[in-house]
Amino acid sequence: MSTSFFPQIKELLFQRGISMEAFSHLAGMTLPELTELLADEHDVSGATLDRIATRLRAEWVLLPSEHSTAVRRFLEANGLEPDYAAPSAAELYLRTLSKSSSSGDDE
Repeated sequence: MSTSFFPQIKELLFQRGISMEAFSHLAGMTLPELTELLADEHDVSGATLDRIATRLRAEWVLLPSEHSTAVRRFLEANGLEPDYAAPSAAELYLRTLSKSSSSGDDE
């Protein structure tokens, strides 16, 4: 996993199957502007980062360095895997059914 912001944008575009040209239109930038931006050779405003994140349905965050190792380990280990311990939508639905039927028994 890349830790630099701009390679992460490129990875996200690739994962979502969005071409640079399509994303430049979506972000309201010309293709040369986007290409220059992703070359990571200059400062970028927070507003530009917000616009990019919004268009990618993502967030950019400031991560304190004392937490970076733990976050990196989490993402590498299980951040991309499903949480099998979490109840599924069907399980949650069945729970609501059982709660509503058991509350009806009290009457």
